[in-house]
Amino acid sequence: MGSEGKKDNVGKIDEKDRDVRNRELIRRFREGDRGALNLLLEENEGLLKKAAGRLKGYQYMKEDLLQEARMEMIQLAADFD
Repeated sequence: MGSEGKKDNVGKIDEKDRDVRNRELIRRFREGDRGALNLLLEENEGLLKKAAGRLKGYQYMKEDLLQEARMEMIQLAADFD
C-alpha cells in the first residue's frame, strides 16, 4: 500500500532538485564543459516541448519554437550569474 504512491513519482524529479541540477550544469557549462550544455538541454527537453506544445493548431511552428527555446536556454546559461 505505502509503495503505491511512490510508483507515481518514479523517474520524476521535483522542481527544487531540477533547479539545483540545472544550476550545476550551467556552472559546468560556463567553466567550459560542453557536455554539461548537452545534458542541460536533454534534461529539460520535456519542459521545452511542453511549452511549444501549448500552441495547439500551430503544428508547423512547434519545431521552430522548440529550436528557439533551445537557443534561448543556451543564451541564458551563458549569461547566468
